[in-house]
This record gives sequence, structure tokens and C-alpha cells, in this order.
Amino acid sequence: MVLKYGAREARSKFAEVLGRVGYGGEGVIVERSGKPVAVVVPVDMYASLVGDRKARFQVLDRIRSKLPEIP
Repeated sequence: MVLKYGAREARSKFAEVLGRVGYGGEGVIVERSGKPVAVVVPVDMYASLVGDRKARFQVLDRIRSKLPEIP
């Protein structure tokens, strides 16, 4: 479940936000003037996202290395 907090509310309830993310496994979207500006996610989810991103770029690099050089 993803929760939404305004920036001011997130700042005043920072310990609660960290608890929900760290112990509850929930994601939190922080908004400013109604627009999302940041997301707080559990560390394991972040690590998974970073790992997936690296794997995708490695696939792209392998594909690019097999393409002919075009001047």
C-alpha cells in the first residue's frame, strides 16, 4: 500500500513515516503543493529496483556491443 503525505506533514511525522516504511513495508509518496516530489520505500525494495535497473542496462550494453559502428 502506498501512502501520501504532504511535505509539511511528512516532516512533522517523520518517525511515523520511517516506521511505516521500515517495519510495515509500506511505500510513502511525499507531495509538495499536491505534486509528488519523493518516494520513501523499504531498503529491500530499493535494492531490488537498483539491481533490476543494472541488469537491464547490462542487456542493453551487450546488444550495443554487437551492433556495427556507424560513423
